[in-house]
Amino acid sequence: MKFDAEDKSRKNSANGISGRHMVFFGAPGTGKTTVARILTGFLYQYGYIKKNKCVEVDGNFLKAGQDTAIKTELTIRQAYDGVLFIDEAYSLMDSADGSGREAIATLIKQMEDHRDRFILILAGYTREMQVLLNANPGFESRIKEYLDFPDYTNEEMQEIFIQMAKENGFSVAPDALEALDERISKERRLRSFGNARTARNILDESIDHHSLNFVEQKLDKKDRYCLRGIDISKELKRNGF
Repeated sequence: MKFDAEDKSRKNSANGISGRHMVFFGAPGTGKTTVARILTGFLYQYGYIKKNKCVEVDGNFLKAGQDTAIKTELTIRQAYDGVLFIDEAYSLMDSADGSGREAIATLIKQMEDHRDRFILILAGYTREMQVLLNANPGFESRIKEYLDFPDYTNEEMQEIFIQMAKENGFSVAPDALEALDERISKERRLRSFGNARTARNILDESIDHHSLNFVEQKLDKKDRYCLRGIDISKELKRNGF
């Protein structure tokens, strides 16, 4: 974008806005929505879009039976001069009445007819998104940017946990990080593993445990706002049990 900024004529060429449609691959909780918002700011800063706005919907939102084409077109028009971010875009494939495919057809037509009016970002699970793109050659010919969002490592999950705890007024002791590492390793084996979302869920659970442990005097008074190993369960919590 910095390179193109030196030659403003490029932004209206085939290498400009029309080549900026993107796909974000990755598991939940890896920051796809956050990155879309940040990227929108850069696209605006460098003149690829006229407005610093990101319209966010999910694939199921666009499916509306007989009104799918109209709803999809209206949603796209809301994103004109900005970015349209469709999370869980693969869900457009899941519709017995064909409304999902109608939404896809409308998206592809708009990407061609109004390629200089908006930038589309499709996001979702890696495998499901590959199925969606393979089933619709129209996407492949119009999307040039593919960004992979890998799962966070245990070390990164700890950093996220520490930051989230800090935002809630807590510090995290070394023994708590040891317990967290063991818990995350177990969570990672579940289909429900959600990266930063999992970190948030464990934190909420740990703060509840901490409150109870503190009231029951299982913790020193100096640890009132410090999460300890005893606060973090190493066991998986499924369906509320």
